[in-house]
Amino acid sequence: MHTLTGKRVAKFARDFGFEGGEAKQFELYVAANYLFPYVRDDVEQIERTVLGGGTDEGIDIAAVVVNGQIVFEPSEIDDLISDQAFNSARVLFIQAKTSESYDSKLIAKFLHGVEAVTKYAIKSNSVKLPPALVDLAALIDRIAESGDKFQDTRIPCELYYVTTSGNDGKSARQELQVTEALERIRSLGIYSEPLHLNTHGHDALATKLKERHGPQNIQFNFEKRQTIPATERVSEVTSGSCPARQ
Repeated sequence: MHTLTGKRVAKFARDFGFEGGEAKQFELYVAANYLFPYVRDDVEQIERTVLGGGTDEGIDIAAVVVNGQIVFEPSEIDDLISDQAFNSARVLFIQAKTSESYDSKLIAKFLHGVEAVTKYAIKSNSVKLPPALVDLAALIDRIAESGDKFQDTRIPCELYYVTTSGNDGKSARQELQVTEALERIRSLGIYSEPLHLNTHGHDALATKLKERHGPQNIQFNFEKRQTIPATERVSEVTSGSCPARQ
């Protein structure tokens, strides 16, 4: 593992009380950082998103998000969308490897796992899955069958293969077995386009860590604006617009 990343993972495990080997701690660390907008620092939710094990089909971490909230049961989806005409959903699949390189075979396995879960969700009788992935497929199925309640025709999906490499994995993404596996997922017609595979190394992971630990100071031109009078509970409000490029 990359030295600085290894130190950060070890501190994270100590702070949160996570035990297990280096690989397991890294999976939890990745889950906490990549899913932070949804799990925050909730130890139980972080642990529930990690599927790592011998029967994970290459998927270490997975999350289904509805209206900005992570869900674990189909009934939770029903509750969140019952009183709203338009809702949002998102599915995230993550593979986390401590290696400082990218393995195209493992990437292809990860994508095959995503394909298998998706096929199970659309009731393909030819697919067999372990229980944890069956539960995940049930969530995707519930979103798919409630399509009239969601603003997107297809389900937005994010795919991440996270390592501690010093590069962005572009060459691995271009391997034939990887491109073909990604194309098979696209052909199922479930997820929104464009569907990309994100290969992240230690720099991208460090960026996620910074995002998790607070807002960034961004400067932009805000010329067309109007200040709204303050209230008892709000000290300052400004309404306006800025160019989309910014």
